[in-house]
Amino acid sequence: MNQQNVLGKILCHRTYGAGEVTAQKGDRMTLRFQDGTERVFSLPVSVRAGAITAADPETQEWLEQFRQSDEICPKICPIRQPEPDQERIVFCNIAWMERYQGLQGDVVPQSGGAYVARHHEAGEVINFLPFTVSGADGAPEKVCYLGSYETKARGETNNQTRIERIRGCALRRTQDHAEHVTVVWCAKNPKDSVGTRVVGWYEDATVWRYYQILPIDAEDGSSWERWFNVQAPVDKGVLLPVEERKEPRWRIPRHKVGVSVPFGFGQANIWYASEPEADTFVKRIAAQIHAYRKR
Repeated sequence: MNQQNVLGKILCHRTYGAGEVTAQKGDRMTLRFQDGTERVFSLPVSVRAGAITAADPETQEWLEQFRQSDEICPKICPIRQPEPDQERIVFCNIAWMERYQGLQGDVVPQSGGAYVARHHEAGEVINFLPFTVSGADGAPEKVCYLGSYETKARGETNNQTRIERIRGCALRRTQDHAEHVTVVWCAKNPKDSVGTRVVGWYEDATVWRYYQILPIDAEDGSSWERWFNVQAPVDKGVLLPVEERKEPRWRIPRHKVGVSVPFGFGQANIWYASEPEADTFVKRIAAQIHAYRKR
């Protein structure tokens, strides 16, 4: 089988489902999926990870050429089962700020989309502002960060966070939250063209499927509501200094049509990092977070 014969073939990607081969050059292949999106994959990475397979033996045999010669793989790669001890981690895209402790003077969120640009407001502007929260069932009060990322909406209904898609949370399809998750906050600095990078994170966080609402009584007698979908103890939150964010090791990819990066943020503000091709990258980010914490 040659390159020309591969065009039009239907392959199966473990995360995205069935896709038609629309282009292939060297070890890069473009698949068009049923939702109309096209994604570019590195065949050596995807085939070795068992992420891309073919139903017919001839095409599967052709794919095997991209596997390292000293590796042996069955004709149909098995589906990887969730790892019970897999670290729970998810990436959330938010607007850019230095401190995330509220609107102060001319400090406003930036690079957060059309709504943020128009209103200079976003739920994430207080992601690193401590809140005192009453404990459940008579437990002591605790000081927490109540984080928010925009789930977007369909009409007047906010989309849910698919917590079962978070790494290590595949069995939580019917539950309303996931615990012990590392939530990595990401944003784009409007002053440069570097792209999206890590600005901070919560460790040991609780991620909620739907927004939670905490009534707040202000000292001036007014009241308001804090909408949040992530919660973590303040001692588990880290906000990177602006200079540290510039380091190349904190850059986060964005998946774009025609760009040979098979993983990263798409149009949604959450990246579940569930692609097999992302394993090495995610483990590196997790290791950097652990190392930074020990400084």
